[in-house]
Amino acid sequence: MTCLGVIELKELNSDEFIISYSSIPDSAYIKIIWKEFFESRSRGLTLERHFPWLTDKKNVFVSVNYKGAVIGGLVMRQLSKVDVKNNIILNLSLIGLVCIKEEFRGLGLSTLLLENSIEKARKMKIDHLVLWSSKHAVYEKLNFKILDFSQYGQLKNLPKVELLKDEMIVKGYPEELPMPVFATTGGSIHYRTSSVIYTCDHEKYNVISYEGELNDIWKILCTLNSKKLYINVDVRDELYRYLNEKNCQANLEKSNLQMSHCLNTDTQLENIKLSVLDRI
Repeated sequence: MTCLGVIELKELNSDEFIISYSSIPDSAYIKIIWKEFFESRSRGLTLERHFPWLTDKKNVFVSVNYKGAVIGGLVMRQLSKVDVKNNIILNLSLIGLVCIKEEFRGLGLSTLLLENSIEKARKMKIDHLVLWSSKHAVYEKLNFKILDFSQYGQLKNLPKVELLKDEMIVKGYPEELPMPVFATTGGSIHYRTSSVIYTCDHEKYNVISYEGELNDIWKILCTLNSKKLYINVDVRDELYRYLNEKNCQANLEKSNLQMSHCLNTDTQLENIKLSVLDRI
């Protein structure tokens, strides 16, 4: 690992705990996150399938080391998004896969990782840090705030709709897209100039992406009513309003997972849309 910076963990009165930075993930860290987020939960395909961007050299892997061995870490994925309203580009750093080996938990090492990540982001001129978590209190202590416009829930009582077969194409889940960590399979339906991408299991479909004409997206959704149908939708999208106008029962609730830390007060993350596929 190429060490770009070292900070002693003074809180533990030991110089055997250090923080290091690299653009390449340490093999020990890879094993830790696979065991914690996938193996222990009996799920997962491969890290490459769930996180195809993991080998991008723009990533920053922040690791905590003890006596020369990596015992935990996190990843900072660099992403640029255009704020169309203000005609500027925002530099974002998406934080995820925060994990410490079980025997070292409770020592404040996750907080140490995050504090160092924030300082690293400042030096990199990052505008906003973004992460997804239901453990709000942990991150609020570090000035992260909930900023989530997405809602998730089940769509019920959709009418039966038959699409014109010569205008409909059913495909598998796109290989170039990350497979959400909770899923192992999925598909996509393309109708005219519109499309819907979903994951599925034996009980339900989860719509994670959509684009195109509202009425055609609606028709595609109606063809997925053979199972329970769930959807992630941004309240700023026209589809959100469209669904509310339909007679279907949309049991949508605020996701409240996305949290952000503003490092450049001259920019606003409110104008940026991050999808389910951006989550780590």
